[in-house]
Amino acid sequence: MKVLDKNTSAQEEAIRSQPRQLILFVVGNEPNSLQARRNMEHLCEIIDGPVEYEVIDVLDNFQTALQYNILATPALVRVHPAPQLTILGNMSDTKRILTLLDCKDPAR
Repeated sequence: MKVLDKNTSAQEEAIRSQPRQLILFVVGNEPNSLQARRNMEHLCEIIDGPVEYEVIDVLDNFQTALQYNILATPALVRVHPAPQLTILGNMSDTKRILTLLDCKDPAR
């Protein structure tokens, strides 16, 4: 039998209230990279809760891409909440991205 701890739910709530930290890796002004940036802006508008995201152009910052094991772009990395997650593509499948990021779908 699992004992529920009141502090556990408070800790979970504190984690949820912290902003989601996301990094979008792109390559210059390539069409898929531009589309991923536009889709990311839209996602940030509809994600429940606060979001902090950074766009990194791997042409300018290849070391950071290597640090996150990014070998293909566009790629979105969820840094927080853990565990780290990498999603490849131009982020056009909004419902799938929201599901992978463990976010509520505003259409529901």
